[in-house]
Amino acid sequence: MSEIATLTGDMTLQATETAPDPETIARGVCRSGDYFTLLEHLRESGLYEGERERIRQEYGPRLHHVTFLSEKEWEILTILELYDQLTFRHALRVFESIYDKVTGRRPVGIFLRDHLFREDVSKEDLYRAALLHDIGKVTIPKEILHDVTTDDEWIMLAKAFLHQKNFESVSQALTESPHLRAKDLVPFSCTISSDIAEELRKEGIDPDLPLGIIMGRHALLSGEILRAYGFRVSAEIAESHHHRPATEGLEPISRSSFRASWILRAADIFDALKNPRSYKPGNTLEKTALVLEREAERGFIDHKLAALWIADELKHA
Repeated sequence: MSEIATLTGDMTLQATETAPDPETIARGVCRSGDYFTLLEHLRESGLYEGERERIRQEYGPRLHHVTFLSEKEWEILTILELYDQLTFRHALRVFESIYDKVTGRRPVGIFLRDHLFREDVSKEDLYRAALLHDIGKVTIPKEILHDVTTDDEWIMLAKAFLHQKNFESVSQALTESPHLRAKDLVPFSCTISSDIAEELRKEGIDPDLPLGIIMGRHALLSGEILRAYGFRVSAEIAESHHHRPATEGLEPISRSSFRASWILRAADIFDALKNPRSYKPGNTLEKTALVLEREAERGFIDHKLAALWIADELKHA
């Protein structure tokens, strides 16, 4: 019997009284791991077709105007929604935000259309990247994806677990670089048990790395998945929507795709900050705009794009 057959069989036996529905079983199948392995397991379970149609029915009305969606995109969306609905809905909002601005007649829309034309990046490639930019998160276990440790708690953990010299280095870095958060500098292992840390090592994740670095790898994995489907430009945009890590061995990225990723980065930041997360409540529009300004100052977003994006958000708040 295959691994997936055993899994679904075990779930059915353990819950005969509650009779789990296909969606519940499918979510159990799509636990963290290699994307294509999850897809294979879901297909073997016999649940893929039904879940894909459920997701189409549920979210199709919000995507009725998206003409480029093919079976490939729906395949990716199916796995992402089954793995984590919060991440799926975030990606959908990011796409909707970009689509609204690019197609609108407001100043930001005029700028964005001209920006894409000059960079020779199609709107379709940008929209696809926006909708699927977080698919790499299916490789991140839920203990990490939904970590609830706040910034203040990270500082307390750093003080408690790091040597004094290392703690002083962390404090200095946070003071000198406002864009950094303690989770970007403090080992994730400070917040978890040794058993969980060992499980993460078995999954190829080093728990002694900071949470920010562990999470940051999802962008490159998103790019790998999209590239495997033949979406080269969308892959380049998606894998650059966070800062481009100084990692050797990466495929070269075109300057055009990198500049187009500014648009995705702006939308991603706005949605991530405005909406509540497991470790924080939603931020005010003013605070979110301030972060976008800082990203422009750091060179990760075009200054004019940031200014127009902020003005558009404030005007339509």
